[in-house]
Amino acid sequence: MTATTASNAETDIAKAVTDKAEKVIAKVQASCATDIKSFCSQVTPGEGRLMLCMMAHEDKLSDKCFTTLVDVGDAVELTISSAKRAASVCAPEIDTLCADVKAGGGQIAQCLITNKAKLSGACSAEVAGIEARIKN
Repeated sequence: MTATTASNAETDIAKAVTDKAEKVIAKVQASCATDIKSFCSQVTPGEGRLMLCMMAHEDKLSDKCFTTLVDVGDAVELTISSAKRAASVCAPEIDTLCADVKAGGGQIAQCLITNKAKLSGACSAEVAGIEARIKN
């Protein structure tokens, strides 16, 4: 596997993870709206500031908000680690099946999904896991 292939795969999968993160943010905002207003209304969102504020007040958060934060944190961590592992495990397939695919916009991930029948067992399992996490 070339360094460029690994980097492109990670960049491509990162786009899918970013899309998932946007859904997660919407879920947190919906579940934690009251808590955000009560404890963090003066915080300018961005660069993790709002999350740090929520963590500083974790003992005061509603059960719904706290549970959502734990759930989404675990999901995001799992998705990121899965994406990195897939980029490594699927490197031979990316080199051969997706060599002409430009990284970005989820195109390498889509190439792997399109070529599922040609993937090794290990790569196929990684891709299936990422697909499931991104769709949920």
